[in-house]
Amino acid sequence: MTFEILLTMDFQNVKFNSKTMKKKLFIIAILSVICAGSMLAGEPDYVITKEGVTFFKKVKHNLNGGFTGIDESGKTKLCYSDVLVYKKDGRIYEKMPLVSGNKITDRELFMELMAYRNGLKIYGHKDYLSTGNVVNRFFVYRDKQFVLRVDDRNKESLASFFRIQGTLASL
Repeated sequence: MTFEILLTMDFQNVKFNSKTMKKKLFIIAILSVICAGSMLAGEPDYVITKEGVTFFKKVKHNLNGGFTGIDESGKTKLCYSDVLVYKKDGRIYEKMPLVSGNKITDRELFMELMAYRNGLKIYGHKDYLSTGNVVNRFFVYRDKQFVLRVDDRNKESLASFFRIQGTLASL
């Protein structure tokens, strides 16, 4: 049908059977969930080093700080210092400079990539305090350069900018 025919059609006399429509919508919703779940289930974990990308069925973070990649051929151990980025259970972690106060330190740690937009990336990591409490911290970087720390003053505008409503609420 052309656009002109659609404009001239009279939809006032069209009747929908509500039970049939509900059944069709329910079936479409179930099929959508199944398709989305199967697409995510097939997504492999990976590790990026200076040598390149290696895909694994599973990536484990070892107690000694290294990584183990598991696939059909067995286990592959990787040093913490060699790994730049890794993906585990659908989440991407990237080695970023640690920020103390508002200054970059010489240390690096893996932070979870929360979102990216316009060349900016927002990362989060859990800070385990000596009191036993866990504090979620969020930072914005551009090309591994620290831009700003997320705090109560800017978290709403940053959540809106990165389109991650609710994620920064734990701040």
